Amino acid sequence: MTVYFFHLRSHDLLLEDGEGTDLPSLQAALLQVLQTQSELAAEPETDVGGLAFEITDSSRRLLLRVPVGADLQSRPSTLQPKPRMDAGHSSMAANRPV
Repeated sequence: MTVYFFHLRSHDLLLEDGEGTDLPSLQAALLQVLQTQSELAAEPETDVGGLAFEITDSSRRLLLRVPVGADLQSRPSTLQPKPRMDAGHSSMAANRPV
């Protein structure tokens, strides 16, 4: 299991998740964000404009950013993992066909 942190960012404020949640994968973390996102967006008195969830790992590295209330079908790039930079190598380079 990996500990994922779910921060909520607005234009000028970051609400940090100080505890984190043990989950089996980044996909499970995304599913949790999508469930919370739909609950927030469904509340008529809540202004979700400009809000985004930021999923980080225990080293505070940003793994995924998910805008609240975004139409996820029309914005697939929103859900792309952020490229990792480890020892001067990009993880994206490791995924290129040879």
